[in-house]
Amino acid sequence: MLHTVNIKLDFDQLLSIVEQCSSSQKLAIVKALEKDTYKARFKQLLSELKKNDLSSEDVLNEVEIVRQKRYEQGNKTNENSY
Repeated sequence: MLHTVNIKLDFDQLLSIVEQCSSSQKLAIVKALEKDTYKARFKQLLSELKKNDLSSEDVLNEVEIVRQKRYEQGNKTNENSY
């Protein structure tokens, strides 16, 4: 026979209970929370993307900066190998 019990917990009490769980139980809780909050997180991401107006020029400038840094790091590695 299965009985249902309702308990009121504040956030700190809930966190304390979660801290006592095993790693596998914590992972199961994380997966459940990710599934439960997916829509809200996706909406937040879309909202952030709309705020972040990047032009093609901005992207190209950043790409060139990264390429230059990698090129310089590659040259330093090659110089040290001789």
